[in-house]
Amino acid sequence: MRSEASLYPLMTRNLDGNCAKYLKQVRTRVSDFLSTSLEKGVAMGEFRDLDIQQTSNVLFALVNGMLRQRTFGRADDQGIRKAAVDFCRACLTPKGN
Repeated sequence: MRSEASLYPLMTRNLDGNCAKYLKQVRTRVSDFLSTSLEKGVAMGEFRDLDIQQTSNVLFALVNGMLRQRTFGRADDQGIRKAAVDFCRACLTPKGN
């Protein structure tokens, strides 16, 4: 399983049919969820004004990286989770909060 997971980025470039379509749908749903959440947070004043699409991409990459680290058994779940939350809070919240 781990060797297959390590090839995931290479494998997805050559996928055809239902698997590639499903992976694209998952990415779209997650990206849409992140973008909508960021838009709502900005509108409510919980997040500073930011580039929604690019921030969504960064958050997607962060989560994806965390999942990959966990897959490979290379991350302390509690430590990386806390670091990710601290990072997001520092980057997203308006100054002075």
